[in-house]
Amino acid sequence: MKLSHAAIATALAALAGTASADDKNITVNWVADADSTTAFSAAWGITHEAAGAFTDTITFSDGVGGTFASSLVTVGFMDQANIDFSSVSVNGQTFTLGANGPIETPYFEPSVVAGPLVLTITGVAAPALTAGTSIAASYAGTANVSAVPEPESYAMMLAGLGVVGMLARRRRIGAR
Repeated sequence: MKLSHAAIATALAALAGTASADDKNITVNWVADADSTTAFSAAWGITHEAAGAFTDTITFSDGVGGTFASSLVTVGFMDQANIDFSSVSVNGQTFTLGANGPIETPYFEPSVVAGPLVLTITGVAAPALTAGTSIAASYAGTANVSAVPEPESYAMMLAGLGVVGMLARRRRIGAR
């Protein structure tokens, strides 16, 4: 009985010694386009300080959805600054990834995505180094969304057009 407890303790100690990069969970605020009430942009940067696998989660504020486009970039010519992306997705829809290397630029072509928007990024920081090694590896991202009006907005717009049409017809009949 004591032997199995010792085996379990050893296994747990070995697992605890397996270090990974620090996962990041951030919220990014949308910035409204000055010329539009439905276009928004956002930007962020993340730095990993420990080598190893990571899963970062970026949640966009305000629950905005619509036509979404985004890109990430990392430049790491030194082992301690390199990041290799494994997968990138927004609400389960995947980004296009290129080959792993010193420069990586995953992107998401414009597609309609329902809000709230959550970006999930998995990868390995400093893959050539031992997990847990102190590093400074970073990447940055930008996103744009053009909000799709809710069905109620379309209904109100159609009702308004109907009233304008009715008034125009009434004027035309009254002018005869």
